[in-house]
Amino acid sequence: MQIEKVIEISNLSFSYDSKNIVLKDVNLLVEEKEFLGIIGPNGGGKSTLLKLILGSLAPTNGVIKVLSEKPQKMSKYIGYVPQFATLMRDFPISVLDTVLMGRLNERGIFQNYSKKDKEIALEKLEMLEIADLRERAIGELSGGQLQRALIARALASNPKILLLDEPTSGLDFRIEANLFDLLKKLNNDITVIVVSHDVAFISHYIKRVACVYQNLICHQTSELNGMDIHKLYGHTMHIIPHQH
Repeated sequence: MQIEKVIEISNLSFSYDSKNIVLKDVNLLVEEKEFLGIIGPNGGGKSTLLKLILGSLAPTNGVIKVLSEKPQKMSKYIGYVPQFATLMRDFPISVLDTVLMGRLNERGIFQNYSKKDKEIALEKLEMLEIADLRERAIGELSGGQLQRALIARALASNPKILLLDEPTSGLDFRIEANLFDLLKKLNNDITVIVVSHDVAFISHYIKRVACVYQNLICHQTSELNGMDIHKLYGHTMHIIPHQH
């Protein structure tokens, strides 16, 4: 059976102005149900690359296709968990209402949620093992619980691709491991792309990593070495898979 290419990027470059090039000559193919890690230094273009895949930015040069179409046409098939929660933690909204926001592409902003929308939101909360928190205010959640709620929101549209930008930033190792175990399980059904600074940690979960610093170079995690990390971060790091 032929494996579908869910993301195809060819000779892509992007800059916010003529002087500051963020990405240059990027080429990338992501296969259906791949679990891809993206690493690189701050300002190297990782988050920009995700926004290009989402279609919220357009390339300066080159071509990007998502599910064989322009990203803007396929945005409803992409679930996105941003680096920093866009919700105000003191905003009076429940966990269930937060997850229902992921159905807005289906309903529109001014339409009421249907019974089906609520059933899907509850299904995702069950999947993320936080259904018991559905009536709790979002500001009362721990960091790990909040991330699960945001992933449930991203999954509420039943996407084919899940993008996560530093999903475990600020979380302790145990919670980080639990979230990545969850992502690995989700990867049985959808393509997962995760941006992370924790190179050593994600090597336990993924087989291929995209190193981004204006250009993009893909490695099998088993081949990534200290010299590659030195080029990206300016210092040497060993890849040590974690067991837990």
